[in-house]
Amino acid sequence: MRRGACFLVLALFLCFSTNLWAKEPLVYAASSLGPVMEAMQQAYLKQEGQGFRLSLSSSAGLARQIEQGAPAEIFFSAHPAWTQHLASQGLIERGEVIPLLANRLVLVTQRDSPLQEGQLVALLKKNFPGRLAICDPDLAPCGDYAVQALTKLGLWENLRKKAAYGNNARLVRAWVERGETSMGILYASDLVKNPNLRLLAYLNADLHQPIRYPLALLRGASEEARKLYHWLQGPEAATLFQSYGFILV
Repeated sequence: MRRGACFLVLALFLCFSTNLWAKEPLVYAASSLGPVMEAMQQAYLKQEGQGFRLSLSSSAGLARQIEQGAPAEIFFSAHPAWTQHLASQGLIERGEVIPLLANRLVLVTQRDSPLQEGQLVALLKKNFPGRLAICDPDLAPCGDYAVQALTKLGLWENLRKKAAYGNNARLVRAWVERGETSMGILYASDLVKNPNLRLLAYLNADLHQPIRYPLALLRGASEEARKLYHWLQGPEAATLFQSYGFILV
């Protein structure tokens, strides 16, 4: 009897826990949003008493997963093109897309690197040792923006052979942090709250398309997801986004 009662209690607990977990909205977000969105999870739980799940990867990879039926309810891309792509297929709620954030590109190095801050072109024209880490431009917007900028500066053809391509910004950031590449091109937000990276130079914003992060509510999203979608546009979230180096649009 006692054993049967224990099994019943355990089954009820698991059922209850599963139901609670199932109600948590699933957010697909570009990997460059990782640190701030992980902080956002804690802030949202503390303020609203409700959690949300988070899946981080390249914008292209996430969009393709959503195309294939992944159960995401909110899509936070690092480039409007992927949001537009999903909207063209009817996968985004009508009118529920907002260009929420902006960012800048930076040339960075590992904290203990001997490289010194200076002019971007001079740094990249040098015969520097090692490789330059960037995101794969076919997968992650950060890489696309970087190639646009380097092409406009007339540097890309020479740097192409020194490029190390990462699938997403998180991977490129890790390579530079560990000193596996001499330099990397990332977002300015990657420097904030990161003691393992050091700024070398900013890339001028007129060298590439504007960097925008559209927030989108996906078709069929739950009420919990809709609530989170609007909360992410509110003042509490705005303060947190800014503290991690993002620019409000």
